[in-house]
Amino acid sequence: MILLGPPGIGKTHLAIGLGVKAAHAGPLGPVRHREQLDRPPRRGPRGRSSTRTP
Repeated sequence: MILLGPPGIGKTHLAIGLGVKAAHAGPLGPVRHREQLDRPPRRGPRGRSSTRTP
C-alpha cells in the first residue's frame, strides 16, 4: 500500500491506525517473503499450493 498526498493530510496517522488494526486482527493468511513472490508456488501431494519454504 502506498499513501500519497501533500503534507498535513494524515498519511502517517492513517498508516499507524491500519497497522494497529492489523496487529489486533492477528494472522489472516500466509506470510510470504520477497524471494517467494518471484517463483510459482510449490504443489503438494494433492495438487494444493504449499507456502512452506524449502
